[in-house]
Amino acid sequence: MNRLPLEIYNQITSYLTYNEKRKLLLVCRYWHNMIKNGNLFNNFAIKGHHKFKAAALFFENNISHRKQVRSLRLNNSEVGLDYVLNVPAHFPYIKDFVWTHYGAHQDETAINTHTKVIADYWNSLTSFGEVNRHLLSTEILKHGGFRSLTKLTVSFHFRGTSCSSLVQQLANAPQLTHIEFAFPNMALVDLEQLHLNVPQLEILYLSGVVQEEDDSLEGHGLEVVRIADRLTTLRMRNMSSARGGFVLTNAWMSYMAAKYRRLERLTIDGAGMTRGRQDYFESRLKDIVAACPHLTTYKVNLFPMTSRIVSAMDSSQVKLKRVDLIDDTTEDQIQHLLYSRQCHSLETITMNNTQLAPDVLFNALEGFAKLKHVEIECRQRQSVSLDVVLQKLRCLETLKLSTWHIWLDKHAVHTIQTRLRSLVLEKSDIDTADGDVMAFLASTCPNLSKLSIQGQIQDSDKTVFRVEFPYHYFTSIKLDIFGNKYYRVSNQQQTRWYQFCGRKLLGSHQDNQAIPKDQPHVTIVYKGSANLKIGGTDIPNL
Repeated sequence: MNRLPLEIYNQITSYLTYNEKRKLLLVCRYWHNMIKNGNLFNNFAIKGHHKFKAAALFFENNISHRKQVRSLRLNNSEVGLDYVLNVPAHFPYIKDFVWTHYGAHQDETAINTHTKVIADYWNSLTSFGEVNRHLLSTEILKHGGFRSLTKLTVSFHFRGTSCSSLVQQLANAPQLTHIEFAFPNMALVDLEQLHLNVPQLEILYLSGVVQEEDDSLEGHGLEVVRIADRLTTLRMRNMSSARGGFVLTNAWMSYMAAKYRRLERLTIDGAGMTRGRQDYFESRLKDIVAACPHLTTYKVNLFPMTSRIVSAMDSSQVKLKRVDLIDDTTEDQIQHLLYSRQCHSLETITMNNTQLAPDVLFNALEGFAKLKHVEIECRQRQSVSLDVVLQKLRCLETLKLSTWHIWLDKHAVHTIQTRLRSLVLEKSDIDTADGDVMAFLASTCPNLSKLSIQGQIQDSDKTVFRVEFPYHYFTSIKLDIFGNKYYRVSNQQQTRWYQFCGRKLLGSHQDNQAIPKDQPHVTIVYKGSANLKIGGTDIPNL
């Protein structure tokens, strides 16, 4: 590491957080000097008023360190408007700035006056986000201060705030390709104006939007001037009507079908979106997918996946790579996909709250020839044989199972070789009475590099749960075994014991020290691991 050129060293450490870099400062004097004088403050976040005051004083007295800052986040810092407006001047190389302000209402006249003077400083930013009562971004745009901006994230803080004034100024950001709005009131005319002002938009996230009604559009909808031919990603979450309730209105869905013809990723979801399903949902979703032949990702919990929706995909030559079947996946939804053209292209399927019987579920999934990634969450715990699953789905690369009872089938063939690279068992019971689940994985999954287990072990006859992969290199191992106090960790060079109380680390000991060997414990063996986490604690490499 010490022999690396400075540019490569700084590039590697730039992916670390500020707190992670602070730990590296303690390694040696050489690393301390390299990081502190290189990119210690590259990605910097300040939360709270007292921390902000300390940071402001530090940067005031250390001008050279200001040049390191590329990304800055001020959260609940009660920072004054003058300081915020001068952030790009204080930090000349900053590219990403996020400001969260929940304080008193600011003087709009003061913002307007100050912004005129310093607007040019903001032309270097490529990403800006704010949570605010009176939007600073509107004034900066008005005075031409976001000429290089590519991403804008705005939370309107209080429901009932119109986004019209901000939308009107978006044409002043000619490089803008990514917009995220949360909790505004928005009419269809605002959405159309947004696209007219930002024709180059590629990504649009709308969350908690209140869809305002426009009496002039009643009965005939909004005329689309031109399609959004650059938009590839659309996400709408927790959309609601001005009359109340979570819903995506008929007018909005009709507009989407007419406007969005180049979508590749479509997401319409939210906690309340499944309530009060409307008769027009299926027809409008059919129209939307029929208009999007380039669609590859479909994550919609507004309405179940029906034969009409799937047929519309087939007719428009859609080739889905990912589908999320949300809220009580039924056998019919899987069968609709299985007997369509989508079964030849799907690589990722996720489900939650499913109540399907395991044999029905995994027999159906076996029909998707290119399936590589599967995530399944049960509404109620069900029992599944892990070896049978991997035997049926031999092309799997990632598997995540939540709320399952995991075991091995004595009669299954254990000589298979899988392509599995990542396995996550979440809120699951692992039953080792009929076979060693971890030993099976070690022998049949030679490419496994990520392992995460959260749950409890069910085998009263054994005191040791063995997570032993002596020939595997891992990028990540995460273990959270409920009720277990002791973990024995070995990388074949040295061994160390760790004692926990719940998820809290109490201490660690050398292997030759007095440890109650007859106590139930987990033994972990691996050849190498970039990251090991037990409970909520990061364990240093041995």
